[in-house]
Amino acid sequence: MAAGLIAGGMALGRYAGAGNVGAPELSGNVRSLGAERTPRVSVEQVGPGMLRIDLEPQSHITKADGELARDRVLALAAGKPVCVLLDITGVGSVSREAVTFYSEASHVAAFALLGGTAVDKVIAHGLRGLAWPDCPARYFVDEGEAMAWLKGYC
Repeated sequence: MAAGLIAGGMALGRYAGAGNVGAPELSGNVRSLGAERTPRVSVEQVGPGMLRIDLEPQSHITKADGELARDRVLALAAGKPVCVLLDITGVGSVSREAVTFYSEASHVAAFALLGGTAVDKVIAHGLRGLAWPDCPARYFVDEGEAMAWLKGYC
């Protein structure tokens, strides 16, 4: 996992440093309605039917992180469809095992993947190449555009 996203035995992404402590704060005027986090992942309800998952920059996202995200999404969804903004900006890598959460996230109506670099886009496209729930998914570099797109599904 040291070199990035592992997909079918091929590593994609960036070599990450050691900064795996803490979780990114929400930016802009998005208000958190409840959060649970590991040192590398935070899951927050940011509006009715809207969730945000932040992956800590420079971190290596593991199976345990994916399981926490899945469990938190399912708990916050409470059996209803939700839209998810997944912020992967600057993440070091996402393990194949962590991605299994996406295929089990049956209550997700749409995924917006948010990144800011060419490497983030490679990771996002690698994630989309793995198992996904049957819902729209799109990559964005602008958070406002991502939220506007998601609102069309929530």
